[in-house]
Amino acid sequence: MEVSFEKVLRKLSRNPGAMVGLFVLILMILVAVFAPSVATHDPNTVDVLNKLARPSAEHYFGTDTLGRDLFSRLVHGARISLAVGLIAVTIGLAGGALLGTLAGYYPRLDSIIMRLMDVQMAFPDILLAIAIIAALGPNLVNAIIAIGIQGIPVFARITRACVLSVREELYIEAARAVGAGNSRILARHVLPNILATLLVYCTLRLGTTILAAAILSFLGLGAQPPTPEWGAIVSDARHVLDLAPHAAFFPIGAIFLTVLSLNLLGDGLRDALDPRL
Repeated sequence: MEVSFEKVLRKLSRNPGAMVGLFVLILMILVAVFAPSVATHDPNTVDVLNKLARPSAEHYFGTDTLGRDLFSRLVHGARISLAVGLIAVTIGLAGGALLGTLAGYYPRLDSIIMRLMDVQMAFPDILLAIAIIAALGPNLVNAIIAIGIQGIPVFARITRACVLSVREELYIEAARAVGAGNSRILARHVLPNILATLLVYCTLRLGTTILAAAILSFLGLGAQPPTPEWGAIVSDARHVLDLAPHAAFFPIGAIFLTVLSLNLLGDGLRDALDPRL
């Protein structure tokens, strides 16, 4: 199936939710890329005499328990959270797409690979991530690895289902009839026809991954102080909710907006890439 970028963009433009999600996501990406220029203070500068200050002209989002500027920490945290999400999704996609393609195209490998995926999926995602981090040690890199690994089975199942469907198409039989090898068929005919489905799920998975990273950092298993990661910022603020609710409100709002925008964009992409629509 040929996917026209102009056609997809035209369909997205007719979906208000998808356009809102795309706008918010682009805004977050720009903030992350130009974080040093957007931030008004050094995110790790401590000012204990000005701790838990309320939002003002000097500190747009107020300050945290150590007097650090919350706006600047959230701006730099956008760079970290988006990077964590992209890397973890890439790990899950690479591993899951490879295993799912092998399982879907080679029947002899199907049962072995999918039973291994079933074993991994038997563990709740967050518990599996905690177990992996417990074995490797609590830090941001290991949190990325853990989140990436927990995404492999879902990517594998989606890829396998797509490959099973594409494998039976007439153009695959025609390619075999003219002597095309398995590697050529996979590279030229199978993978291009499952990319749209994988792209949609990657968009949706990115929001889930950012949320999972924030949860792990909140529990002290991801980003370590003084790294300005959104989940870690919420964790720092949880003890002072009665005194300074803004210290938790703004990072939670950043997580909420980012995840919501990715879900809206993912739903819009699904509709735009669906040939039945």
